[in-house]
Amino acid sequence: MKGNHYEVEYLWAKGDWRFTYEDGSQIFSPLRKGCLRIYTMAETNNYLYIVFYRQGGDLICFYDKKLKKGWRALRITDDIYHTDIRFLWNGYHNLNGREYMSQVIRSEELKEKLYEGGTPEGKRIADQIDEEAGLMLMLFRLKERSE
Repeated sequence: MKGNHYEVEYLWAKGDWRFTYEDGSQIFSPLRKGCLRIYTMAETNNYLYIVFYRQGGDLICFYDKKLKKGWRALRITDDIYHTDIRFLWNGYHNLNGREYMSQVIRSEELKEKLYEGGTPEGKRIADQIDEEAGLMLMLFRLKERSE
């Protein structure tokens, strides 16, 4: 919002190609067809992140504003602890110019995932987690991607 009015920064527009109904029937099962319903969209310094509902589930899309590329993010698949933690973002935070997304996770789930990852550092961190601590806040730092 700028002043007393909203200014459009991004707009969903018709693309260069479309699936026909027949093409879609071959790609998606009839039970998984559906509409794209966006219900959260936020802008960070470098990214847009969009939470949307499509084909029976919630999905997250990140869009790199500099590279003009987007990708879906359903889980952290290749972090240094190899945890494969599933997540949905709870919020965006800008702390002293550094961008973070937050996630709440149950302590026993985090401990289990760190052990499953099998890395020495992940196991060391897991040993310090109290399984009965309840919910924990995780911060993920958003860094600029290199091309």
